[in-house]
Amino acid sequence: MTPIPRKVLVPVIVFLCCVFQGEAQERHLGTVQSPKGIGFFYAYGSRTELNHFSFALDFDGIFRGHTRRPGFRLGYQKHFSLPVYRLADGTDLDFFYGPGVVAGAVRDGEDFQGPMVALRGVLGLCFIFPERPFTLGFAISGDLGVHMQRVAGQNTNVLRLYRGGLRRIWMPEIHLSYRF
Repeated sequence: MTPIPRKVLVPVIVFLCCVFQGEAQERHLGTVQSPKGIGFFYAYGSRTELNHFSFALDFDGIFRGHTRRPGFRLGYQKHFSLPVYRLADGTDLDFFYGPGVVAGAVRDGEDFQGPMVALRGVLGLCFIFPERPFTLGFAISGDLGVHMQRVAGQNTNVLRLYRGGLRRIWMPEIHLSYRF
């Protein structure tokens, strides 16, 4: 059996170290519940900085009876955490914030469902329980982007400001995750 040359072995090892996460990183698997919609997320990183990937169903137009089909959104966010307070039982209260991007097929009010791309911002508070592998967070988020809509009665599409991302900023989100 021929040994693998070092010219090949060293770049492969460096590539694998860069691609795969280290075991010291926190990982979170959780859900987001809000009047905006529900979804799942996976996050990894350190205590102060998390990469946050999400999939969510968008409920715009469902509660008002305009449609029965939810839209969907895929997103990536970078969450930065700042410790705020430690409770008597050791539970940490952290403030988190961060930028991100989101894309999907959603409704914008009473308009038709269409593709959307937006920049996202999030602000929130998170309870980190030391004795339990759970995290509970409360947040608000807003999206600033564009939405493609079909013009009623015509066979044309227009690109408009995604108003739903700004109109629904005030709606709270509950983040519940399992840390491992």
